[in-house]
Amino acid sequence: MLDSVRNLHRNIPNPCPGKGLQRSPQRPFRNKSCNALVKHKTSGIAAEGWNSSMVVLVIEDSRFMRSSMEKVLVKAGYKVVGVADGQEGVRLAQEVHPDVILLDMMLPVLEGTGVLRQLKKIPLTQPIPVIVLSGLSQKNESKLKTAGAAAYLEKSKINLEDDGKALIQAVEEVTGHSNTAHA
Repeated sequence: MLDSVRNLHRNIPNPCPGKGLQRSPQRPFRNKSCNALVKHKTSGIAAEGWNSSMVVLVIEDSRFMRSSMEKVLVKAGYKVVGVADGQEGVRLAQEVHPDVILLDMMLPVLEGTGVLRQLKKIPLTQPIPVIVLSGLSQKNESKLKTAGAAAYLEKSKINLEDDGKALIQAVEEVTGHSNTAHA
């Protein structure tokens, strides 16, 4: 069983180089030393379906919000890497090279606008679409889009209890790809 899990996840880059990912039954891969989390959907999908699913990097300091978004995205068939601070998010974006980034604005270590600026300055991460998540009103939307955000979502409008349709729709719109066939 363990070998089949290892083979299934062979193509996921380790978000914490030099540290092994640990797995326990019914728990996501987690590396406690760098606060990175890789969630996945293993039941009901073949290895080729897994390899074709998209990777979403969630940079969100609220454990509840991050966990809720991850559950919605995994259920929709996405691979998810989640981190709690901006600096770690920038580092993982360069290592994992996700298909899309969900970025909270109020973060420890490096705030959201600083993360967005850095991501758009680094050639490797510049083309990755960034969806900004904020509890503030949309009056900052045009400023953030000018800074490089692909989309802006108010957290109050994301209903994660309703299968997160607004979140999934935003991811699909900015990537031009629907991943829900794997759900």
